[in-house]
Amino acid sequence: MAEILLIDENYIKDYTFLTDAVDAELIQPAVLLAQDKHIGARLGDALLDKCKADADAGTLTGLYETLVDDYVRKCLTWWTLVDLLPRLYVRWDNAAPQIRTNDETNQIEQVDLNREINAARDNAAYYTKRMVDWLCVNGSSLPEYNSNTAPDRPPTSAEVFNQSGLTVSGGRRDREIPRWTYSNG
Repeated sequence: MAEILLIDENYIKDYTFLTDAVDAELIQPAVLLAQDKHIGARLGDALLDKCKADADAGTLTGLYETLVDDYVRKCLTWWTLVDLLPRLYVRWDNAAPQIRTNDETNQIEQVDLNREINAARDNAAYYTKRMVDWLCVNGSSLPEYNSNTAPDRPPTSAEVFNQSGLTVSGGRRDREIPRWTYSNG
């Protein structure tokens, strides 16, 4: 079964600095990773599955359409870049990692790459906070948001963002989630 992605390469290229020269074969795995890792964690598996199925069937409407169009896609775009940018710098060719260079461009320094990744991460955190805030207000109107059963992931919500990463300081109001910190290094 083909994986359903809520954004594609054209969406990312339309709303970011990526050009048409970036190969879709590099973008698609980053979208899948970001969708599973970041969007699935915030929506929970049941709501993510509902959004993917409705988007695939062309039946995305109401609050689900608002969630996906106004929040998920923006958030997913920037998390995709966080995961994609290192892959644009280092490629695996013949089973060995290689740093891409050619005669017409200059290779960037690691510090410059890290600056670009951090800028994308800041944008991702901004859009993730907006999505989580929207879910805190509207989540009770989306039955799938509260209907996860094991082994599905439940959504995380009460999040605080800062420039060094994402700190989760609680969970949904109906249960306690252990405190943990995500740090980018």
